[in-house]
Amino acid sequence: MPSVAVKLYSVFFKFLLKHRLQNRIQAQPDNNSNSFGITSRPEESVANSNPSFTDGVATKDIHIDPFTSLSIRIFLPQSALSPPEPHSKPKQQAPEPGSVRRSSYGPPFRGRAAPREE
Repeated sequence: MPSVAVKLYSVFFKFLLKHRLQNRIQAQPDNNSNSFGITSRPEESVANSNPSFTDGVATKDIHIDPFTSLSIRIFLPQSALSPPEPHSKPKQQAPEPGSVRRSSYGPPFRGRAAPREE
């Protein structure tokens, strides 16, 4: 069971969120609003996408559905442009036919099956 402090914090946090929501509902919409209806938190800044690697990371906004303003932002580090180093991924050799075992602990069977006794 949560302590009294946790319960008080929860009640205070819910009150704070309700107060913020009431303020946004009562706020008059400004004329500079985006036609897509994109909203953001006023206390957080929104950075524009940066398609160049000036700071080591490129970002690209992809608008999936313009009617619902559904979009995602892709972050691509500059290291993704260079091919992987040859020693970073060891090549695996293809197994010999017949040497593949499934759920067995003994050596692979390489002979003919023994005749059945009936």
